[in-house]
Amino acid sequence: MRYISGRGNLACTIFVPWDCNNNCPFCTSKPMYKEMKERFNLEEIINKIYTLNHNHIIREYVLTGGEPLSNLENLKRIVDAMEKVVYINTTLPKMDNIDEVIEYINNEPKIGGINISRHLNYQFDSPTSTDDKLMSITKPIRINTVLPKKLDVAKLFKFINQYGSEQRLINLREDYRYIDTTTLKDRNETDDLLANYFDYVGTNTCMVCNSEFFQAPNCLVCYHRGLQYSSYQLKDKCYINDILITPNGKIYQDWDFTKENEEFIKWILN
Repeated sequence: MRYISGRGNLACTIFVPWDCNNNCPFCTSKPMYKEMKERFNLEEIINKIYTLNHNHIIREYVLTGGEPLSNLENLKRIVDAMEKVVYINTTLPKMDNIDEVIEYINNEPKIGGINISRHLNYQFDSPTSTDDKLMSITKPIRINTVLPKKLDVAKLFKFINQYGSEQRLINLREDYRYIDTTTLKDRNETDDLLANYFDYVGTNTCMVCNSEFFQAPNCLVCYHRGLQYSSYQLKDKCYINDILITPNGKIYQDWDFTKENEEFIKWILN
């Protein structure tokens, strides 16, 4: 098998070795955290980062979870090991040390941006920080929201006005559970709705995702659809669109996490 980078900004997504307190129905990683709870391995993750720092194909890291910000001490250890820019996926939870966390985000040069989840029709089990805390972050912010099946237009525009700004992109994400190869790139009602109210900017896609951009009065809006896998095989070629490190420090080429592929790991590590 020949492995090929499927996009120019190939990322390594790292699942932090501690869980979150939410049970979002659309979360694709919660089952993995429950299954691996006794095998979390921070040291192995850090060792993998030291190795991957020298891989020129990987352009950036993404920290996800779990809740990366809920353990600041270990988060710092992970980021300290990195020699590439890192983006952090978070709910920005309500914590006693939230001011210290935000100060770290604002002043750590390796952190390129923060992806913060806020949802239209869903409340997290664990409380999130107030909007004034969110808006005190000086790094670029992407606000992620998973779209409900039935979209309330008035609620959507209120959400965009509440969170959008020049420093904050609004990312409207379709539920991965309902996207397949036949619906990935099809124009739909959400496309038409956004194009009717905002100026269409363009698209930025790879083999496993489809992102379209619209210019709202106060911010850029992204409508994102993605498949529940990151590699795409054509005959003897496998296009890699993301590299995954699970909470136990193992490397996988896709989101099923069913088996380690030694040939793929050799390609990545070398």
